[in-house]
Amino acid sequence: MRTKVSLVVLLIDDFNNKVITGSKARVRIPGEKPPIQKPEGYHVFTGLSEVRHQVLIESGMYESQTVPVNLSGEDAAYTMLKVRMVPNRAYLLPSGTTCVEGTAEPGSQIRLFCREGVKAMKLLYDYAGSGEHGREIGIYHSEEMDIEGKVLYIENKDRSKQEFFRISKADGEGRYLLTDPLESSYKKIGTTIYPVYSTNADEKGYFFLPVLNMSGDSREFYCEAAGTEHTSHSCRLVKGTINKLNLLKEEG
Repeated sequence: MRTKVSLVVLLIDDFNNKVITGSKARVRIPGEKPPIQKPEGYHVFTGLSEVRHQVLIESGMYESQTVPVNLSGEDAAYTMLKVRMVPNRAYLLPSGTTCVEGTAEPGSQIRLFCREGVKAMKLLYDYAGSGEHGREIGIYHSEEMDIEGKVLYIENKDRSKQEFFRISKADGEGRYLLTDPLESSYKKIGTTIYPVYSTNADEKGYFFLPVLNMSGDSREFYCEAAGTEHTSHSCRLVKGTINKLNLLKEEG
């Protein structure tokens, strides 16, 4: 008997862009049998009957994640899912790494991005944002940049349209599939895309996030916490230090 491969999960260290191997992280789907773990870092799920699943990833040195996935509808194909893992306080970071730690609503998603001194990305063509191709997007970026599995931020020229989104996987040269379609349409001319640093606050509201490759001695970042409530403001981060940040909603 042949067992059909349904889903293959590959974990990427978001600090050094290397594949995570061994027992540094556990991958599972509630109610399904454990995946086959390959030495090269692949976690292989077989015989999944449902199309939609929640993939749980737990680790002692990376922030744990729950990632939604829709399996491919093609009979002969399996779905490949790359997940970028963010280091936590237990991760051995090099001395002088710029970091952010702080407090927010427990379980909220923390997002930071910077417009200063950043290699911004552009659209390869207009994004319609609706129809059967709503999950497809073309992005132009430098060759050394790997955005598969990344959270990004997009805005038009006058910032009347803006949102965060996640890249699911590459779909050819410069073409990518989104986890979910964008809410708005965007023109190629005047639209800018920025890389985002993201993590989740724990059950006590604490979060920790390395900020990699920051240029300059200090930079202004947009910072937000998205949970049952939404808070955001600008913050100036100092390079090479642990920057303290309070993203709790102010009373009154």
